[in-house]
Amino acid sequence: MYDVIVIGSGTGGYVSAIRGAQNGLRTIIIEAREIGGTCLNRGCIPTKALIGSVEILHKAKNSKNFGVNIDSINYDWSFILSRKEQIVKKLTGGIEFLLKKNNVDVIKGFAYIKDSNNVIVMKENKTEENLQTKNIIVATGSEPLDIPAFNIDHSIIINSDDALNIKKIPKSIVIIGSGAIGLEFATIFNALGVKTDVIEMFPDIIPEFNDKKVKRIMALGLKKAGVSLHTDEKVESVKINNNNEGVVETDKGNIYKSEIVLVAIGRKTNVDILVNAGVSIDNNFVKVNSRMQTNIRGVYAVGDITGGPLLAHKAEFEGIVAADSIAGKSASREDFKNIPACIFTIPPLAICGYTEEEAINNGIDVKTGEFNYSANGKALSIGATSGLCKVVIDKDNNHIIGAQIYGESADIMISEASVLIKKGINTDEFVKIIHPHPTLGEIFMESVHDSIDESIHKFKVR
Repeated sequence: MYDVIVIGSGTGGYVSAIRGAQNGLRTIIIEAREIGGTCLNRGCIPTKALIGSVEILHKAKNSKNFGVNIDSINYDWSFILSRKEQIVKKLTGGIEFLLKKNNVDVIKGFAYIKDSNNVIVMKENKTEENLQTKNIIVATGSEPLDIPAFNIDHSIIINSDDALNIKKIPKSIVIIGSGAIGLEFATIFNALGVKTDVIEMFPDIIPEFNDKKVKRIMALGLKKAGVSLHTDEKVESVKINNNNEGVVETDKGNIYKSEIVLVAIGRKTNVDILVNAGVSIDNNFVKVNSRMQTNIRGVYAVGDITGGPLLAHKAEFEGIVAADSIAGKSASREDFKNIPACIFTIPPLAICGYTEEEAINNGIDVKTGEFNYSANGKALSIGATSGLCKVVIDKDNNHIIGAQIYGESADIMISEASVLIKKGINTDEFVKIIHPHPTLGEIFMESVHDSIDESIHKFKVR
């Protein structure tokens, strides 16, 4: 009899299992595919490995701006793919090592919840095994959304999983969708010299993010880099013509032809196992309370399947909450507004908390502060002058309630903002914090100072 059975070994699953073991609970993971799930094998890590390579290529192409002349610039795609696989293998191997050292059992196969105390596993050798348990944590995650009308054939019309393993770089690509997945792949292919078009049915890129000014600056950056953005344009059909080209037709009568069409319009949750177990589902998301408990006693759910932002670090946190809840510890799900999110374009976008528009729509009286990268000494020194930091402040108490950063190292800088937002730090306290000079972190500092008209390095017309 196990104390905990964890179904799924992605970030939510393996973290749940390790924390369960740390809490002294006898724990086992059931995994149908690779240890590490989507994030390590088909998402966060492999895409960042590819972006790591194209960032070097990007810097090499701009080396003359620093007085460095490189006579010949090219890339080895097979080596880039191999490097990606090595990184994935190292990290998944590390997870397997941690599971073993924490005495977490691992079994490969498909899981079926018989009831809250019994899970049946269809193993790789086609035999079944019934596992008994006191608790179940389901962390089955999500997968690329497959829309039949788009005729995905995984060769010319592909999804994000396919895009990670393209053997030959195409001359052209059309990407449907301008969310995080679409824009990250647009960054990768564009940097590799591929003619890149992005089609978005909404008026702006990143529909789920609603700060128009930051999005406008980001769109300008992408266009300057060579990405063609086509917003407010709905895809009507996706086909393959006689020349083996992908053909995308839109409601504006435009036709886009390319060697590859990447469909990057979202993900679907893997909740079938819970539906069959009688767990409450709402709009394809599992309903859970603050301790990650479902309506079935002893059955917990974490990660993408529980709704909110589909982020690996959210899944990790929820995995810890579930395992601690089972162990009788005090633990609670985090407010989605306190969870930072990043899009790893070049440069990246990072956000946390309220945007100005969201705050106003929620009846919060706000003021904002902004600071441009172009006015920062470190940004000038490293040639990273394109970008903006914006903060949102609650007028009633001067609490920092939101930050949006587009620019170099935004993914690092947002961590400071997330701590301040979580802890409800106000501007009176913040201005007493000294930031080192010269650093990009001063951009965030100056934006907060600007919100109270105390920025030293920004002239504000009064």
